[in-house]
Amino acid sequence: MHGSLKVVQGIVLLSFVGLMFSSCGGSQTTLSSETTSGTTTVNPTPTSSESESIEEEEKNATIPSGYSASNIFVTVPDTEDYTTFTSITGAPSQRCSMTASPVPNDITCNIEIGELALFYNGIKFQYNVPANACKYILTYPYWYYNYEVGVGPESVSMTVVKNASGTVVSSLCQVTNAGVSSSVVACGSSTSNADFNDVTFDLSDEPTVSCNYDTSNEDGGRNCCFGKYDFTKKIINDGVETNTFERGKDWGGSVASCIGGPGVTSWEKFDQKGYPVPLLEKMTTNVARTKIYKVKNVGDSVNGAKHNFVIANHFTLGDHNHVGYNTAAASSSVLPYFVHPISDRSGTPIGYDPYDPMPGGNPYYYFDCLDEAFETNLRIRMVIQEWDTVDALATYMATGVSAVGPDVNGTAPANCSGQTGETCNQAADSDDFVLRNGNIPTQTYSTAVPARRKYYFPRSSY
Repeated sequence: MHGSLKVVQGIVLLSFVGLMFSSCGGSQTTLSSETTSGTTTVNPTPTSSESESIEEEEKNATIPSGYSASNIFVTVPDTEDYTTFTSITGAPSQRCSMTASPVPNDITCNIEIGELALFYNGIKFQYNVPANACKYILTYPYWYYNYEVGVGPESVSMTVVKNASGTVVSSLCQVTNAGVSSSVVACGSSTSNADFNDVTFDLSDEPTVSCNYDTSNEDGGRNCCFGKYDFTKKIINDGVETNTFERGKDWGGSVASCIGGPGVTSWEKFDQKGYPVPLLEKMTTNVARTKIYKVKNVGDSVNGAKHNFVIANHFTLGDHNHVGYNTAAASSSVLPYFVHPISDRSGTPIGYDPYDPMPGGNPYYYFDCLDEAFETNLRIRMVIQEWDTVDALATYMATGVSAVGPDVNGTAPANCSGQTGETCNQAADSDDFVLRNGNIPTQTYSTAVPARRKYYFPRSSY
């Protein structure tokens, strides 16, 4: 990905907005004369810390070089053997650190890391909270929708007429979403009737309906259709009428199998539906707290693909602008589609309003400092950005500027070092969901054809 992420905070109105905060971490190299932490290694061997429990690592943690124990900060411990560069977003000479005052304070930080180092090692955050700086601390992970999700209609009715040979001679179908019923039209007209974007009617043999967000019958698919519905079916077969009514059928979707990112792979707390929820911990009076949070990376267990968007949450502003379906307010977002789909195909909201049927994903790693009234006084939001070439990252670490940037398209040796013909960008990140020509997007998200929507979600199997 390329460029610093300067996110307008007002777009991230999460359904539990008071609970969240983000992280900026990593052992940091500064532009001043401070000591550079981290070294680059080839085929790193396991360190002794890998056999330690989280509790042992927290107990044995030391303050990374250049940081102060009296400050609140998030970084990568000095014990990690991969090179990283961490700073406040847009200010490469400033560490991701703050004092306990003034209150409130909210900073966003970037951690820069090579794409293979991130893919192989994942990330380990060290969160430092001085004694009496916070009453409570809260952490919350980056997560997104791994598959296309949506809410199925709340009621479905169909009437199918067959002749003596079993051939369908006519059909009428209707669906109801949010209390609003569609017109009654032929069941096969879903391509021209936006009300049927959520479902597909099958009139062969025993007529039935399926939800378009249920891809469990596909290789590697999942059922991501949520909600319940009443199903009314009338079959007139050669003049003989059969009526069926089923109340409260479940579309069968599973949140746990449809979301992705560290909120699935590296988290421990979920609500009853399966969404990750913030982890809240109480500070002990007069005692400082070091919290270690490990985030592992995963590829695609089915396709063997190298993915960094699973852990690297950076995206380029302007590349991911999109709007929702059938929304009167023409809702829009600048976040990647899989983080904030806005709505499903029929316009049912998926967003940051607590009254929406589903929440939007979380674009940050949050690290919050709260008081006894549940107010967030200090917040660090963390953005991980991966770099495609060592040279570009080294230049940025030395000067704070890189003419090439993190995203390097093309092949070696013309565009990067390596074997002739080798691709420079070898691990996918968020920006790869928008087709690119160099660093210029050539295709944006489109809602013109609802069926295209599924391709804007990672669909990774892990």
